[in-house]
Amino acid sequence: MNIVTNYANFISEIFRRLDAISLSLVEVRDDPDHPDVWQNCDFCWFQFRKVCEYVALSIALAHHEDTGLDDLSKWRPKDLLSQTSSLSGHPTQIPLDIHILADGNSRQFVPLAKPVNPAEISKIYGQCSELLHVGSLDRMLKNKMPSYDILTAEKWLAGFNRLLRNHALFLPMIKNVLICRSNFVEPAQFFQLETNGEAMFNAGDLPKFELVMA
Repeated sequence: MNIVTNYANFISEIFRRLDAISLSLVEVRDDPDHPDVWQNCDFCWFQFRKVCEYVALSIALAHHEDTGLDDLSKWRPKDLLSQTSSLSGHPTQIPLDIHILADGNSRQFVPLAKPVNPAEISKIYGQCSELLHVGSLDRMLKNKMPSYDILTAEKWLAGFNRLLRNHALFLPMIKNVLICRSNFVEPAQFFQLETNGEAMFNAGDLPKFELVMA
């Protein structure tokens, strides 16, 4: 399998989990007082944790197949993204606006923001872990257990969808660019653009991408 197929498998798995989260959150909104609503919350936060892992793994996979990574045993998003950040100044996904031009065949790809900050992915991953782990007895006895916040989950869901449904991943030296186009397309389309290695990406005028908007 080639890099596009491998990358598509990871991103498609993320979409599958984001769709499942969306359905589960609808159930919570429809009946927030149901005695088993905690099951939906556990499910959603566990899936968000996996989404963070899959995002980091998809990036690591693409960089490994393009350039090579020294250590394939890492699995925490912070560690994986630290490796890719050492290879590239734009190591994470970039949200795109994709236009089909008048001829019906050509596409124009317009970056909407800077690459997502790896720290944001790690932060969500950590917040999920904080809720999913029972934690210490001391925390329980002092009644310092964190609680689920559905509004937070909805913001995370919206953020990952804004980032990933249409996006680009620029690989080191921008010799290869991976594109995902999934809005209004079923199934999602994945393809690779190749350059002569002289392509430039100036993110200076682009806004910061906010994975979690206020």
